[in-house]
Amino acid sequence: MIRIVLIDDNSTVLLITETLLKAHGFIEIGDEIITHQNVDFTDDEMFKIMNTTDIIICDNDLGEGHLQGFDFLTRLLYYNYRGTMILMTGDESYKMRAKMETQKNIHYVIKNNENGENSTINQIGKMIKYYKENGIVKNA
Repeated sequence: MIRIVLIDDNSTVLLITETLLKAHGFIEIGDEIITHQNVDFTDDEMFKIMNTTDIIICDNDLGEGHLQGFDFLTRLLYYNYRGTMILMTGDESYKMRAKMETQKNIHYVIKNNENGENSTINQIGKMIKYYKENGIVKNA
């Protein structure tokens, strides 16, 4: 059993992502997925997530006035979070890719509308599967 926290400011994206991960068999009976629409956590909430979660999947753009997903995950690294972190982003710019290269402990997935092997869900799912099989996640 694994515990996943899924963060996106769009409730529809949360529902679709959770549903597709389950439908494709990446989330199984006994696994737990918890959704949040922002990362405006108190320190106590953040430490609870850090101590009880195996995988955090976070959108980068969490809306105006909110901490961005990359900054939130970097903050977790600062506090020695040892779980797997996956950042979802639609930003394919060189600047974003360079930013991600600075954080080897944060895996990232470019959001897309593709089906099949290269779909966003399949990329995230492969990382979840790898974690389950090996206790860690590598870039899919």
